[in-house]
Amino acid sequence: MTDASPPRPTAPWRRFAAARGGVAAVEFALLVPVVLAMMAAAVDLTQAISIKRKLVEIAYTASDLVAQRSDLTAADVSSILTGSSAILLPNSTTNLDIVLSALNISGSKNIVAWASAVGTTAPAAGSTLTSVTVPSDIVVSGVQIIAAQVSYTYQPPFSGLFGSTVSLSTVNLARPRTSKTVTLN
Repeated sequence: MTDASPPRPTAPWRRFAAARGGVAAVEFALLVPVVLAMMAAAVDLTQAISIKRKLVEIAYTASDLVAQRSDLTAADVSSILTGSSAILLPNSTTNLDIVLSALNISGSKNIVAWASAVGTTAPAAGSTLTSVTVPSDIVVSGVQIIAAQVSYTYQPPFSGLFGSTVSLSTVNLARPRTSKTVTLN
């Protein structure tokens, strides 16, 4: 006759630690939110980078088109602003601000000769433009600087659900090509 002792009761936590049923489901449930959050962040980031690239292109295009002329009409400038803003499509242009300015450099001051804007208010002629820093190495005495300031308030599709927005902006500077100044008639 063998002496069979009754099985020792195991602690509930040991049974739980030894169980393997449903491990994959638990791991999946823990990882899916992290992977989805990373995918949403990647979408938001790539769209922000794409929009920033388009803002740089808008600023370059607008300042370059103005720099190619020696005189412009208000209709010319309006067309340049409208055409440049179309670069942002298919993204919304409602949060897009573009300011085109012809600057006379006087010492360290940027004096506005003329300015036009879309989405915001243009600085007044004769005012000092402090939002643009003109490097001294591109300043030539008596030659205007054409400044294109572009800003955009981007609301990411996923993180925007939480009310966050991202402000993107850029500035492009150009010198007139055909004359020392660009006049607005």
